Amino acid sequence: MNYLSYGVIGALLILLIVFIYLLTRGKISNTADYRGMFVLGIVFVPVGIAMNIPAFWALGAIYVILGLANKKKWGERTKFSELPPEERKIKIATTIILALLVLFGLIVYLLVR
Repeated sequence: MNYLSYGVIGALLILLIVFIYLLTRGKISNTADYRGMFVLGIVFVPVGIAMNIPAFWALGAIYVILGLANKKKWGERTKFSELPPEERKIKIATTIILALLVLFGLIVYLLVR
């Protein structure tokens, strides 16, 4: 493996450590978001079919089934403006980190290609 792979693995390990820390401190909940699973499944199914990746569409189908089976547990979505300040900071930080990872992946893809 090259240094780039080690960097990506290191970044993912750091994110995993931060996630576990926040989860154990009770700052984020560990309840399943069945609406999120449903939406993820709706995205995975066509992507898996279009890219001819059976694992994607199979996982997407599982997510859709799980989401629909637990539709009563979806509940109401909390607006961002109604979130507590600490949870807002976590959501903003998560969004920024994910956006940076996507940007980093795009840059790596363009450099390698």
